[in-house]
Amino acid sequence: MNLEKSPLVEALFEVAFKDESKEYDPTLPGLFYSKIESDFPEKSEVSNFEYWVETKDGARRKITAPLSRFSNSDGSIIQLTKDFIVFNKIAPNINWLSLKDSILEKLEQFIQVNKNQNIISYSLKYFNIIEIPTDEAMEDNFTFSLSFPKNINYKLNGFLSKVHFETDGMMVRMNIESLESESEDSNAIALELIVTGNEEFAYNKEVLSEWLKEAHDLICRVFIESLNVKLKEKYGDKN
Repeated sequence: MNLEKSPLVEALFEVAFKDESKEYDPTLPGLFYSKIESDFPEKSEVSNFEYWVETKDGARRKITAPLSRFSNSDGSIIQLTKDFIVFNKIAPNINWLSLKDSILEKLEQFIQVNKNQNIISYSLKYFNIIEIPTDEAMEDNFTFSLSFPKNINYKLNGFLSKVHFETDGMMVRMNIESLESESEDSNAIALELIVTGNEEFAYNKEVLSEWLKEAHDLICRVFIESLNVKLKEKYGDKN
């Protein structure tokens, strides 16, 4: 999977830190921004951002906290809220080595000003949109298929399929969804691939660097193995 010629529209890396304080540190965004301002000149803030976190026992808890957003004209975005930092990269300028180096560099700068360095979860996500001709079936392009109830007359208006599985000791989520296409001659299929780690550890750059490489390689392999021959030839080998 060559990211630069793939149907990847967004890459995202999330890091969640252990909730060691119920209070949000309002000085943290400013301290972090002082280190990245030259690379991320645009900033904005949402005063009451709501999001859900999952605890180790599987429960979900809603948190409300300020959200700081830093971005640049190259499609790079960093979002920061309580115990959470997210690195986004928007197409077309997605190169794996540059993306990985940027994530590790900016996370290192964040760690320098963040007292809480205990990481509890981390996810790498690749969101792809693939256009296929309207006269071709899913099975003509993908190695997976969609199943429908038998003996029922229906007109398919859309679909959303979610699969969770473990392979090579890593947890993978695969979301497949129909989207509205900009062309009348094709159907748009969203293929989101997510690899998640849930081992708690104190921040370690080398550990995260190795995990990112393994997660990237796994996502690329799952992506390629989801495609039939024609799409495999179109999107090429991983890079």
